[in-house]
Amino acid sequence: GAIVEFSGKAQWMPMIGGLRKKVRNSGEIATWEAHVVYENDEFLYELGDEPILRHKPTMGEPGKPIAAYSIAVLKSGEKSREVMTFAQIEKVRAVSRAKNNGPWVQWWGEMARKTVARRHSKVLPMSTDLDDLMRRDDDLYDFKGAQEEGKETARPRLAAVLDQIASRPAEAEEAPSTSDAPAADAAEQAEGAAPDAESAQVEQAEAATGQPTIDPKSPDYARGYEDAMRGTKKCLKPEIKEDAGRLANWQAGHSAAAEQMAKEERGEA
Repeated sequence: GAIVEFSGKAQWMPMIGGLRKKVRNSGEIATWEAHVVYENDEFLYELGDEPILRHKPTMGEPGKPIAAYSIAVLKSGEKSREVMTFAQIEKVRAVSRAKNNGPWVQWWGEMARKTVARRHSKVLPMSTDLDDLMRRDDDLYDFKGAQEEGKETARPRLAAVLDQIASRPAEAEEAPSTSDAPAADAAEQAEGAAPDAESAQVEQAEAATGQPTIDPKSPDYARGYEDAMRGTKKCLKPEIKEDAGRLANWQAGHSAAAEQMAKEERGEA
């Protein structure tokens, strides 16, 4: 990690090595790498039925950074990929409370690798203590300001849920215990959670039919949609795979995304 200054105090910021170690401790990750892509490198990234990512760094002048990526290989042999453009990385930097000093200035490449790895870790099997590490890192970002800026334009509910998954620090977030903690948790819970009445209707439907009810507004549906857009073919979250209802919603979201991408390729959307 690195020590940065925030609110007149020294704060510890986890770096790429810490995130990789925590994810490897899950016991399900064989290898995990994250790298920065520069404008003079050879880089190929494609999604679809057969996702591919190839990177050949130049041996000469690298030029400006244009992207960063993360590749994890599970012990089952399945690969998972995450790619972020320079603009996406800089958007994360913009909400960092240490964007103008410390690691973001001195070691931009390391912070870019950590940023894409951090996003990738949300869909990878993790050790239980990774949540604590992510929460400590989250204290150094102004997610409240980022959310308020996003409210200027109305978006479909599914898009909002996907945004929450990409930005929130962990699957199960504890309520802040201090007044100066990030206020994003409350906003996410208010916007992402289904109303009680709606949840009751879902439970009643499941009880009546004996089959899982598909809820397009559920986080598992949104995660399946997002995983498909990333090129992930299987659910990597054990807590979802072991619950028939949650898995059914993940699969429905995954199928919806696959159908949408197919329509776009045919020029129908």
